[in-house]
Amino acid sequence: MSLPSFQLHMPHTVDQAISLAGSLKGDSAFVAGGTDLLVNAKEQLNCHKNLISLSGIGAMKEMSRFSIGAAVTIAELIRKGEILPPLLSKTARMVAGPALRESATVGGNLLLNGRCVYFNQSKLYRCSHGACMKAEGKACIAVAQTERCYAPFSGDLAAAFLVLNAEFELAGPEGERIVPACEFYVNDGIHANVLNSAELLVRVRLSEDAFDFNCDYRKLRPRSSIDFPEAGVAVAVKKTNERASELRVALTALGPAPSLAVLRDDQLEQAKARGLADTLWKQLSPSVLAVRNTSFSPTYRREMARLFIEQMLESLLA
Repeated sequence: MSLPSFQLHMPHTVDQAISLAGSLKGDSAFVAGGTDLLVNAKEQLNCHKNLISLSGIGAMKEMSRFSIGAAVTIAELIRKGEILPPLLSKTARMVAGPALRESATVGGNLLLNGRCVYFNQSKLYRCSHGACMKAEGKACIAVAQTERCYAPFSGDLAAAFLVLNAEFELAGPEGERIVPACEFYVNDGIHANVLNSAELLVRVRLSEDAFDFNCDYRKLRPRSSIDFPEAGVAVAVKKTNERASELRVALTALGPAPSLAVLRDDQLEQAKARGLADTLWKQLSPSVLAVRNTSFSPTYRREMARLFIEQMLESLLA
């Protein structure tokens, strides 16, 4: 594998980065840790002639109790986890391995390119077996059609930020905007989020009630040390006067976008009669687009996700 040639740009502010992206007219990509983007580039997947490094933008490396810069590394999220909701450091510890976490960033994990056994292959493999619509081809190989890419989004942190009701701060040529995490992702393996051209994820904002939830995260993967999730489930429970008043469950890696289900107050009481896990799964299942394009079968991934929900609910509601 050889990395294609590119020109590296080193802005020092968010405004400079956005201005650069605009002047390069779409033939550029932002890079921070590069643990996903550069690996794909070596396989000639979604290459760009210009890379805009975010490593020199100090504002994007800042972290406080309610704000996490997109260029904060996963390792730093763990090291300073005591100032954040415990769910974030727990989830971060399940991302890749220790060496990769020193380079990989929060923003990179939230914007992870969809992964698929038909997409993440060498150039030689794609030439000999046929490329998918996410690479040089025109159709999805996993599901024979040309309308939608089913490559699953495999970032872990998205599920955690969804149940914590986080917001994403974006900056672009038109200025800044705040997008709730639950409105950020799109169920399409090629265009998986609402970022516009030359727009940049600057930081994640946490609300004050993020610290009021009891949370957990579980992850299905072939190897427990380094692999991307085959299914990831985050659960958050808020209690008021010793009773559950809000319940949030998020899934990742079970479709092109992470998904969220929420039950509050009266909804919770009604759901208890029908079964909380059943009610939540009914909400989540329309967005579950697991197909045969990862290591494990779609049925196994769904069943394990549902089992994780039941186990975590039992533990957190005890």
